[in-house]
Amino acid sequence: SVGFVSNSTEIANTDSNGLTISSGSLIIPDSIIHNGDTDTKIRFSAADTVSVETGGAARAVINSTGLAVTGTVETTNHIQITHTSPSLYLTDSDANPDYVLRNAGGQFIIRDDTNGATRLAVNTDGHVDILGNLDVGAGIDVTGNITTTGSITASSGTITSQDITIQDQQPRLNFVDNAGSPNNPDYLFQVDGGQFVLHDST
Repeated sequence: SVGFVSNSTEIANTDSNGLTISSGSLIIPDSIIHNGDTDTKIRFSAADTVSVETGGAARAVINSTGLAVTGTVETTNHIQITHTSPSLYLTDSDANPDYVLRNAGGQFIIRDDTNGATRLAVNTDGHVDILGNLDVGAGIDVTGNITTTGSITASSGTITSQDITIQDQQPRLNFVDNAGSPNNPDYLFQVDGGQFVLHDST
C-alpha cells in the first residue's frame, strides 16, 4: 500500500482495495468516471451543480433550485412531496396546456397552469367542484342529491330519479322537440305566482 501524509498525518491510502481518504477533502475539477465506461459519470459541471450522466446524457441534475430528472422515475414504494402547498407539475414539452396537481389549503386541485384556471377541486367535505363542462360518455350514477344553479339538459337518453325538485322564483321544466319544424311547438311546465301552467313556449 502507499500512504499520503501531510503534517505527520495520513490523509489518504491506496492499496489493492482502492483509494481511502482518511482526512480532509477530495477535490475533483469535473468528473468521477466509471472505468471502461467513459460516458457514465458523476459530474460537477458548474457551481452548485452535481449531475449524473449515463450514455453521455445528464439523467439527474441537482442544483440550487432543486432536482431535475430526465427519463423515467420508478419506485417500489411511494413519492412524497412535503410543502405548504405541495405540487406536481406536468409540463408538456410539445403542446399546451400544462397542468399542476396541488394540495392547497386542504383542497386537491387540478389546475390548467398555462391558462391560469382551476379545472377540478376536491374539497375537505368531499364535494367536487368542476369548473367547466362535464362530458360523460357512459352515463353518470349519483347517490344523493344533485344541486344546480343553472340548467340540466337531457338532449338524449333518460334522467331517472326518485324525486326531482326545482327551486326558483319561477321554476320550470322544459320539453324541447329538437327535430325541428313541423314538430314544434315546444312546451314547458311552470309555477308562476302560485299557478301551475302548461305553456306553449314556441
